[in-house]
Amino acid sequence: MKKTAIVTGASRGIGRVVAKRLARYGFAVVVNYLSNASEAEEVVAEIKGIGGEAIAVKADVADQTEVEQLFEETLKEFGSIDVVDIGKDIPMRHDDAFWLPRRATRVDKAQNRVMFIKGLRNKTAAHRR
Repeated sequence: MKKTAIVTGASRGIGRVVAKRLARYGFAVVVNYLSNASEAEEVVAEIKGIGGEAIAVKADVADQTEVEQLFEETLKEFGSIDVVDIGKDIPMRHDDAFWLPRRATRVDKAQNRVMFIKGLRNKTAAHRR
């Protein structure tokens, strides 16, 4: 089964680069975006253009309900979640920002294989959960 990655803020900037790189490594990619659907769809098209699998999912990662929908859509489409890339722009000190790790922990317990990457964008270490 192909591994799946959720990349937050993947419609532009470094998130876009991370999403495309993970696709080149063979991951199915969920391009998470907040407001620019056309840029997110461009990233999906670029990934599909190199033979990868991708979908765009709009979600505010500071909103519990939207994070839940992001994970549910990912699981429905790809069946698993193996990597969650959290962009540097997400304020991890803010209580609302913890919906991503809280939700992923539930997937981790069910699948025993979710990896969180905080700071892939600034080349810090990956942490196995």
